[in-house]
Amino acid sequence: MLTRSLVAPSTAACALLLALTPPAAELSFHPEEGRSLTKTFAGAMAMDLDELSLLVDGQDLGAMMGDMSFRLTTDWTYVVSDEYVALAEGRPAKLQRTFDELTQEQEVSMDIAAAEMSDTQSSASASDLEGLSVLFTWNADSEEYDVAFADGDGDTDLLDGLEEDMDLRALLPDGEVSEGDSWELDAESLASLAMPGGNLKLIPDDADEESMEEFEEMFEELGEEFGELFEESLDGDSTATFTGTREVDGKTVGVVALELDVSMSVDLTDVLYDVIDELMAENGAPEGLEIDLGAAQLDASFTGTGELLWDMGAGLVHALELSGEMEVSMDIAVDVDAEGEAHTLEAFFAMVGDLKSSVAAE
Repeated sequence: MLTRSLVAPSTAACALLLALTPPAAELSFHPEEGRSLTKTFAGAMAMDLDELSLLVDGQDLGAMMGDMSFRLTTDWTYVVSDEYVALAEGRPAKLQRTFDELTQEQEVSMDIAAAEMSDTQSSASASDLEGLSVLFTWNADSEEYDVAFADGDGDTDLLDGLEEDMDLRALLPDGEVSEGDSWELDAESLASLAMPGGNLKLIPDDADEESMEEFEEMFEELGEEFGELFEESLDGDSTATFTGTREVDGKTVGVVALELDVSMSVDLTDVLYDVIDELMAENGAPEGLEIDLGAAQLDASFTGTGELLWDMGAGLVHALELSGEMEVSMDIAVDVDAEGEAHTLEAFFAMVGDLKSSVAAE
């Protein structure tokens, strides 16, 4: 009797403990081979001038302009259809992506009271990738994806800078999690949120052919350098928390709450020197011209919250909502010596605003 009285409470306690322990769930990427999924990435950003300083040879031109407003808004829609042709562990072994829609609209408005000047300019951008299909094939030797056109023919320059992961796998945990569990998000991996699909080759519609060629050449030469600086400089403290499951559109989805705090600080001195050299090579430079960049610092930050819905059955993203506040600043100092005349320029501007983005899959 004594033995039973000791064992019975222990068994009951274990049963109670198991009942109170949240079941583990696996938020993983595991679609069926041959499955297709259409994903729509949409977003809107609005930024306003917060601070401006412009000194030329010590004279404060910024103060001379008086009250000034500057606003930049950007809206974008990217729609892709992905077919998971073959799978590897945790990633596609071969993925075919069709770029269904790649559009971006931008508006810039400026008002300078002292000059009695007010202006608004709108523009739209598109990509030659729209309507094309691309194959991403995992290369085990290089541990990277080989990228090629699905039909084997096309402008290979369009493939430079494309990224395979538009499934938001960077937001997933390693292994099973229970309700309430949190995990850290690597700042560098969050680049897939900032630039879904990588460089989508968006070009303004109103750019003339000559300007577009110059833009493409310069971007091709400098874009990779800036992209590496961008990813290497990302920092922050971001977390994801599994908050349970819910039924959405007849599917059981895992719900992940996101807390994002990301910043970057990039020294653009070398990049701008390359731009200057390129412009001088194309347009010529006055004899004896010397340009010394004392500073070219870009700083940016984003703090926000979001919610990821992960289709537990299909092993694919179902939806994402994200919103937050952004700050961007640029600090430039330049010394110019031309034909015996020396000039200095010191400029600083800061912009603040908000960003909203979403992903929907079907």
